Amino acid sequence: MFILFISLFNLLFSQIVDHQFESEIFSGSPYEVKVYSDINPNDIGKFNIYYRTNTSGLYLQGTLNNVSSNYFSYTIPLDFIFGEYLEYYILLESNDGVIKTIPQIDPYDIPRSLRISDENIFIEEFQHNGLENNINIIH
Repeated sequence: MFILFISLFNLLFSQIVDHQFESEIFSGSPYEVKVYSDINPNDIGKFNIYYRTNTSGLYLQGTLNNVSSNYFSYTIPLDFIFGEYLEYYILLESNDGVIKTIPQIDPYDIPRSLRISDENIFIEEFQHNGLENNINIIH
């Protein structure tokens, strides 16, 4: 009975680490990773992001900064937004040893993956389709 109570308590009051990610980003711009967590910032020992391009086997590490009460952020520099994909995972370790990751399962081998598109190609396709000529501004 005690184990059932503990399991139910953990389910109802589990600590949250959440991140809404894009499926595609543009080259030529840094990428800001935003993370929400209801864990007290004073209880966080480490809050890191590990990222790499699809052409690199090694991850670079960055520290997520607390930007407001429950929000954290890290900007992946422009110099690392190249190639076909950017891969990353997020790891939070609390002071009492609890570890949370995004993604939750096998983040090192199966990280989040963002397709990197060339912004200039997107603009050229937009202009090529003639869409810029069909815009009317109504006051």
